[in-house]
Amino acid sequence: MIFGGTTEGRELAQCLMKTRHKILYSAATEYGALLIPESGNLKVRYGRMQVEDMLRCFKEEDISMVLDATHPYAVLAGKTIRKAARLAGIRYLRIRRDLEASTSMLSGRDFRTFPTVKDAAEWLRHEEGKILITTGSKEIEAYTCIPDYKERCFVRALPQEAVLQKLKALGFPGKMLCLMQGPFSEDLNLALLKQTGARFLVSKNSGETGGFPEKCEAAIRAGAELLVIGAPPETDPFKPPREQEMTLIQAETYLRTI
Repeated sequence: MIFGGTTEGRELAQCLMKTRHKILYSAATEYGALLIPESGNLKVRYGRMQVEDMLRCFKEEDISMVLDATHPYAVLAGKTIRKAARLAGIRYLRIRRDLEASTSMLSGRDFRTFPTVKDAAEWLRHEEGKILITTGSKEIEAYTCIPDYKERCFVRALPQEAVLQKLKALGFPGKMLCLMQGPFSEDLNLALLKQTGARFLVSKNSGETGGFPEKCEAAIRAGAELLVIGAPPETDPFKPPREQEMTLIQAETYLRTI
């Protein structure tokens, strides 16, 4: 069972489609599920799951291994998957996204880091100028503390109906929204920064896979100040049995041999 919704999850599914394994791909949202087509040995489902839901699914689908390819910032989802795998006694493999390369590129450059979205929004409360937000819609409420956020905050997020409705409910007007599926090129990021006149670009360090380097270079070229939300540590004292951690390339190579 692959818990995806990320580029790594989709690539793993496509890799395993060429093997004899039966795969269940799970995404949190319907949009995430639509990005990977079903095939003869690949089944796709969507919906957020609690531990009890996962345990039931493991049993019904006769799952023998869990591949956790969720986003590095999806800490709660990761802990839930780990706990379910531990309780079920199922082998657990975490697909680690390499964030070191994209972090090292910031060396010697002027940027600000914050532990959470809320902290970044609180700092922005006391600044002036337009803001381009690329941290997703999950914690978008935090930015409503910013004075005149409806006129200052441009939001780039996934093109999902639920996301649009959430942003509208919070008062973000349509002219401040850019709903697109990334990752994006440096030129597209630069064009958006110029179009919005943003003084600040807020981003998570999503690594090369998530297009973080392209955001950094675009911010430098546009003269925008970069605000980075630091990746949370993946710590869990209750690790599943036989837990392993691999990069995407390592996992693809390994899975072809079993």
